[in-house]
Amino acid sequence: MKYYLLLICTLSSSIIVMVKVNIFCNKGDSNKMNVCKISNRGIINFSKKIREPLNLINGKLYSVYLKGEAIIIEPTIKDTTHNQCVFHQGKITIPKEIRNLLYINTNDQFIIEGMGEKIFLTRE
Repeated sequence: MKYYLLLICTLSSSIIVMVKVNIFCNKGDSNKMNVCKISNRGIINFSKKIREPLNLINGKLYSVYLKGEAIIIEPTIKDTTHNQCVFHQGKITIPKEIRNLLYINTNDQFIIEGMGEKIFLTRE
């Protein structure tokens, strides 16, 4: 079963840029350029090489929610009903209820893809 993380960035009100980002999260494993693991506490650590192309900003509030079998992370908008997490020190936490719904276990590997301001996380 696969789950993806997708990022969508809006440059202006009329221009949306879709970016597929290859990401290296596993140190020393060059065969898995776009794979990350979720810790037992639901934390994903994004290296600087990953944060910059995905435009993740330290201290910014992000919505984390499910769409099908993908976890989506995007900047929070006002009046949202989605879970909200602060991106801090290169890390974001996937809420427990989402981890439970997807039966996520410690060290499950996920593929990260970005399109605009949305990040898609899918199981490898």
